[in-house]
Amino acid sequence: MVENKESPRTTNNKLRTYKAMEKADFENLLIWQKAMDYADCLINISEKIADERKGHFRILEQLESSALSIPQNIAEGKGRNSTKEFLQFLYYSRGSLNESLTVLFVIHKRKWIENSTMEQSKLMAYELGSMINGFINGLKRKIN
Repeated sequence: MVENKESPRTTNNKLRTYKAMEKADFENLLIWQKAMDYADCLINISEKIADERKGHFRILEQLESSALSIPQNIAEGKGRNSTKEFLQFLYYSRGSLNESLTVLFVIHKRKWIENSTMEQSKLMAYELGSMINGFINGLKRKIN
């Protein structure tokens, strides 16, 4: 039998660290939560198109990739060491949002999704874009 040689204080510190890690900092950000909802919506659209049509996997892969990149960049930026780095990752998120919207426009133009689906997706994207821009402006004021 191996004895635990850690002091109770060390064990308590490890437990506190573990509890702090149970929910990452970015999970509390409303902007990340909205980005996750948007990504989920676009993945659902992609899956529906894939079920109905054969081929065009590259377009659907691009839709999913750009949508997932939005919350991923928010999370990565939040985990960085400086506000300037976080700001840069928010710019990446905004770029990915525009990329996903462009793919949506192409998909809609090809009539792979209904007008109502496109309108709902656009509303989500515009709301998320507004939130990203507001977050960017807030961080810029913090830096200056």
